[in-house]
Amino acid sequence: MYGEDIRYHSLEPSTHSRLEEIQAAILRVKLQNLKDELKQRQTMGLKYRGSINPANLIPDILPQNITHGYHLFVVRSENRDRLKEKLEAERIMSLIHYPQPLHFQPAFQKIDHMTYSTRHFPVSENASRQILSLPFYPGLPVESQEKILEMVNKWI
Repeated sequence: MYGEDIRYHSLEPSTHSRLEEIQAAILRVKLQNLKDELKQRQTMGLKYRGSINPANLIPDILPQNITHGYHLFVVRSENRDRLKEKLEAERIMSLIHYPQPLHFQPAFQKIDHMTYSTRHFPVSENASRQILSLPFYPGLPVESQEKILEMVNKWI
């Protein structure tokens, strides 16, 4: 990403807001299937939500008439690293998205007038230690979904 020296370590505040031609071409094709893909994600998201203890889920806080897009499916665990190891032992991939809160990034520690580095953001800090993204994509076989949910409920 722009402004990063290594993944999730931002040295400079930055954005990336343009598509390369190949990305635009791929997106043009993918957009034709967007409604079907969204429906699959929503169905799978509801299945995951119904199968995992609600205490371990990030609550959906959505205004009425808005539906969740389920780009990712994220759980919370006090023992996130152990859960990740147990899933890996079962050959289930999981990811830690955003392992470091924004205010700990070097890019934001440089902004003197904001003094991000000295503020305390307990919700962000806890989330960065607890969140784990589970395998979640259209076309994920039902058997794989069942195994993921079984292992998460066993080890979370």
